[in-house]
Amino acid sequence: MENCEVTIVGGGSAGLAALKYLSSLGKQAILLEAGKEIGSKNVSGGILYSKKSNNGKIYNVEDIYGESFLTEYPYERKITKYILNATSKNKVFSIDLTESHNYQTNFGYSVLLNKLNSWFAQEAQIAAERLGGGIITGVHVRTLRWDEKRSKIIVQTDELEEFETKVVIAADGVNSEIAEMANAREKFSPSELYQGVKVLVKLPEKIIEDRFEINNSDEGAAHLFAGDVSLNLIGGGFLYTNRDSLSIG
Repeated sequence: MENCEVTIVGGGSAGLAALKYLSSLGKQAILLEAGKEIGSKNVSGGILYSKKSNNGKIYNVEDIYGESFLTEYPYERKITKYILNATSKNKVFSIDLTESHNYQTNFGYSVLLNKLNSWFAQEAQIAAERLGGGIITGVHVRTLRWDEKRSKIIVQTDELEEFETKVVIAADGVNSEIAEMANAREKFSPSELYQGVKVLVKLPEKIIEDRFEINNSDEGAAHLFAGDVSLNLIGGGFLYTNRDSLSIG
């Protein structure tokens, strides 16, 4: 039976970060992703921040992704304008919060996770392969079984022969099947979660820059919406500029 030290289930940001970090510690790890390729199931995005503090070190974006995050540009735009919009029927009152947004902030970049995680997977794969690990896509974990005699976890999937591992990391999202299999927690009820809805609107770069009054593709804007826009429900709205699209939700 094949074996590995650590098995990570889920190829999103958390799973890829775990794979890269474990590899840096000299641990052999494999990552199993149900999608056909990393990033194929990622539909979200947002703003990634790097913060600074006078009170101590902050574990930041560049610590997770590495220095190449800033040189290989897997992000969309640097957020240079941050606006809060209070809505009431057909009226809107907008407040420029850019100065507050920039407080103790190194940078904030808008990202699309399918693009970002596809790039991050290449970085994590290179690190893991040096230790005999790596990423396997198109694999769905069916069951986990504890082998008392060997003190190992037996992993069964729909696609691979079963194998053993010392540790399983559940990085398969908020509705984690792995957490349920391991009895780590019960499935969340709808009342315990917030629902997010997002659409991506494609626009030429020049039109984005003109409409949001930003100078070039190195700059971006973020708008938050509160008030009537949520139709009396708890929540709000957002709009982030990407390089050639808008994230609206």
